[in-house]
Amino acid sequence: MKSQSASLEIDDDAALHQIEWRIQHAGWLIWGVIIAAGLLGLLGSGPISSATATAADDSLSIDYDRFVHYHHPLLVTARIDTSQFTEGELNLKISRRFLDRLRLIRVEPEPQRQQIAPDGVIFTFATADLPKVAMVQFRLEYEKAGTSRGRIELLGRDPVVFSQFVYP
Repeated sequence: MKSQSASLEIDDDAALHQIEWRIQHAGWLIWGVIIAAGLLGLLGSGPISSATATAADDSLSIDYDRFVHYHHPLLVTARIDTSQFTEGELNLKISRRFLDRLRLIRVEPEPQRQQIAPDGVIFTFATADLPKVAMVQFRLEYEKAGTSRGRIELLGRDPVVFSQFVYP
């Protein structure tokens, strides 16, 4: 029996195969970079995304994620050194510009009162109810995509400014 493979006419374009091979490997590289970026936190929570910003006088620090998603709940934590406050209460203000981009879902612990100021919202907490280093957690959800700049301050102290990028 005679082999028929020798009689087949197949065009072999080595240059086209080389181009296809390069495109395929470039695609593998791109997907590898996307997966690595996701694992590291560039697309959400992770080591690259997690950050802390601290006031110049160390009275307040903010833990946040640099990269977040539109309409996805997130947590911003304020750490406050309450030993510097002897008047019985502390006032934590969040800027209006920051609040205009998001929806505030919950504040933990519950503040004694909330007061609207021209440039933000002031949350008042009793220092007697707080430990030496208090944590106030803000659960929020962004309503707008893009770059967002937050400003949180203890009244009468240095503010903490931080930036987040909100993916659509």
